[in-house]
Amino acid sequence: MHLDQHKLHPLPALLIAMGLTLLGLMLYAAFAGREYGHIDAAVVDAYTMEPLADAVLVFPDSGKQAVTDQAGRAQVFGLPIERHRAQNRLLCQPYGECTLLVYCEGYIPYALFYVQLQPGRIRSGPTIFLFPQYEGAPEVITIVESPTEEWARGLVEKYRP
Repeated sequence: MHLDQHKLHPLPALLIAMGLTLLGLMLYAAFAGREYGHIDAAVVDAYTMEPLADAVLVFPDSGKQAVTDQAGRAQVFGLPIERHRAQNRLLCQPYGECTLLVYCEGYIPYALFYVQLQPGRIRSGPTIFLFPQYEGAPEVITIVESPTEEWARGLVEKYRP
């Protein structure tokens, strides 16, 4: 038996290294340039202002969920954010947005659109006001968050005739 028979061939090791490098590049491309924000939301009964425990916050853009604690609060980290394309073309937005759905037993589901998040920062709020379900109640409460006043002011000044 010769020592040459036990040598490893460089081709399989090279293919494995190339495969791992390719996988790393694919993962980098998937997450590079992605911006993430964080949120510390509160959920309360709209009439009593009492905090609501066990409300479920769903962020459909990311598939993330959180449940409120006894103080009606939930913190969610690492939410991927997008910029509103049409608005961003008019004037660059320093913030991004996501969608928030809130569910709580006995309350009307709540949908908040264009929730503003600053990349890399924790947003304190929003406070979600849930209304108890009642006969004839709407099936869902929908709210659209307006752009920041600073951004809207900049837009008005940029396009002032």
